[in-house]
Amino acid sequence: MFRVGIRWFAAVLRLIGAGGVTDPTSGFLAARGRAAAFLADSYASDYLQVDAVVRLARRGFRIVEVPVVMHERGGGISSIGGLAPVGYMMRVTTAIAVRWLDTVRVRQ
Repeated sequence: MFRVGIRWFAAVLRLIGAGGVTDPTSGFLAARGRAAAFLADSYASDYLQVDAVVRLARRGFRIVEVPVVMHERGGGISSIGGLAPVGYMMRVTTAIAVRWLDTVRVRQ
């Protein structure tokens, strides 16, 4: 289910013009200069990875994906099970739409 969510969010981001990120859910994000200051001003408390991509794209920042090695979970159990991922996908998709409409588009 997790890979379905990753693909879903990547497709939604492409649809709204914030594409170019194959895994917007990884939680791995680096920003420099003005982009870091912009994110520091108001960072989402939930759905933060996808929200950051939407906000940066909407404000005209250049987004570049750099490959990193991500390893499978070495132990433990995911806290997301059952139908929870479906609900999460619906909430985040709604949040993407709201953020997209709420953030003024700026070309830099």
